[in-house]
Amino acid sequence: LIKNGVDSFIISFLTHEKKKYFEISKIKNSFNYINKAISNIKKRKKEINVNIVIHKLNYKNIEKTVEFLINKKINSIQFSFINPIGSSIINDKSIITERMSKVILHLKSAINYGIEKNYNNIFIENIPICIAPTLIKKISDLKKPKENKKYYNSSKIKLEKCKECIHNQICDGIWKAYHQQFGDSEFKPILKKKELKIKLIMPPRYYNGTNDLTPIMSYSTAKLTSLLRENNYFVSQDDLNIKTINNIKLSKEIENCKIIKNEILLDQYLKDKLVDKKLNKIADELILSSNFNNFDLIGFSVISHEFSALTLIIAKRIKKLYNCKIIFGGYCLNQDIIEYNFIDYLCIEEGKNCILNLLKYLNNEISIEKVPNLRYKIDQKIHNNKIQNDFNILPPDFDGLPLNDYKNIKKNIYNFSNPGKNLIIPYQFIFGHCPFSCSFCPDSSIDNNKKKIYFKQSEEIVNELEFLSKKYNTKEFYFLNKTINISQKFLNELCDEIIKKNLNIRWSDSARIDFLNTDLIIKMKKAGCISITYGIESGSERLLKLMNKNINIKKASNMIKASFNEG
Repeated sequence: LIKNGVDSFIISFLTHEKKKYFEISKIKNSFNYINKAISNIKKRKKEINVNIVIHKLNYKNIEKTVEFLINKKINSIQFSFINPIGSSIINDKSIITERMSKVILHLKSAINYGIEKNYNNIFIENIPICIAPTLIKKISDLKKPKENKKYYNSSKIKLEKCKECIHNQICDGIWKAYHQQFGDSEFKPILKKKELKIKLIMPPRYYNGTNDLTPIMSYSTAKLTSLLRENNYFVSQDDLNIKTINNIKLSKEIENCKIIKNEILLDQYLKDKLVDKKLNKIADELILSSNFNNFDLIGFSVISHEFSALTLIIAKRIKKLYNCKIIFGGYCLNQDIIEYNFIDYLCIEEGKNCILNLLKYLNNEISIEKVPNLRYKIDQKIHNNKIQNDFNILPPDFDGLPLNDYKNIKKNIYNFSNPGKNLIIPYQFIFGHCPFSCSFCPDSSIDNNKKKIYFKQSEEIVNELEFLSKKYNTKEFYFLNKTINISQKFLNELCDEIIKKNLNIRWSDSARIDFLNTDLIIKMKKAGCISITYGIESGSERLLKLMNKNINIKKASNMIKASFNEG
């Protein structure tokens, strides 16, 4: 072939795993044959382009496959989503076809790995744009001449909702056979939007003039950033808390500011009844540490009303300087702050439906009454829209946060290694209300019949942990679940999956002490648990009963000893 002028080869490749290669191909020594062919072509200095059909048997380890092929000096790699027809069909269903929405996370991870290695020749095909809008430049179908598409497109369909999508003219649609097997629930048209720009802020966490020095990345903004980017909005995020911690001079000025510690003076300042140039200077310095120009909506994440003083001060100054819309959100938000004129909206409870529908309202697509979980004012009258919770379960996106600033903190928290060197990634996989009814907890006021709990699947959690670990180059995770052991079965399965995948991560979380046993504690340690927080509250059984805590003190004592013995 080479003697007759062939200087470029396209090779069909299956996986980097030798045993699985045979499992897929059913041809003995096929892995050895294909590698020998690659070596022979490379010896003759010819171009090799690889095509990989993605399916259930190979999609979970495609990042390793990419690593293998990059080391082989392959010129380009293309992933093609399987057309579920042919010999894989049993009882009208393809047994090796996986849902596109599951595969895409692994494809993103593989492409990101390539970018890290300065290898940009990874492409995908036969996946509609709406499944991977952020990878549109990597979809090779869009670059093919029309005459080359006739064969493929004869096996594809466009859905009725595709007509609404801004990419309808260039997207080829989905395989007919895939639609027959899985339906169309995964596919959502990308609508034309006004180019709204959103800025999400984690504000300084000061309580009574003292800063919370926890050097963990901002999870609340990262979670919403992931959601908004997935829905094609321009979003920027910043963490003013970590910037304040690293600014010793500014931190001292805040600590010495009397108004922040005095609720009456603070209220007067926020209502323009009191002027304080020093406080304005502090707020302006914080504002100048980020960029607030030309944003349509500024969102503040308030983790507790106790930390809201400085946040309110900053928001007041931003409103005056930039005159943009301002929304506050947070689990323990004081809803009375909507009375301040510089706050336009409050997000009550879950933020997913609220923020996406608020942006539709700002885009004149719906009326404000249709924005769930929203508290707002019209002519100074406060309105509360209906509560409609839908959990945002996307993995967090920390891109845009000042990642290097987190590495300057030397404080060691929760036994994590190398503080000031490794990033500590916050992550959540159990969503909703706590099922218990401790009298002091906000969740205790919710009717048990209305409490919702959502668990991510163990395999999905482990895949996301692996993705985040590689993307941000760390093994440290700070889990944010209210109670990781709500279900012992779930926690056992999760630990088994982490151990099986050999993630070698270190993590901490909160747990209900009476829902543990020694064997589970040992397994948690093996899966990487280095710290666990127990809410025991009291050593008095009488007080525990009054709190509706219902903990057995003897068992609690035994579990503390077991935890201590495991380090």
